[in-house]
Amino acid sequence: METSLTGNALRVAVTDAKGERLPEPPAADDGDQFGRGLLIVRTVAARWAVEKLTVGKTVWAELDIPGAQDA
Repeated sequence: METSLTGNALRVAVTDAKGERLPEPPAADDGDQFGRGLLIVRTVAARWAVEKLTVGKTVWAELDIPGAQDA
């Protein structure tokens, strides 16, 4: 996991060596107890993406920081 702070956003990135399947947020039902990770990321992040690497993938998300100014 990597974190970085740039002016007005906190970026969190997680890299996984397994890249044969890229994650997508599933449709969740109210009763679901598992599989909500990307749904939460999609809800709270201002931006997020999955990047395929030569080996593996990186999922990153950026959270805007209210009131912060670009450096």
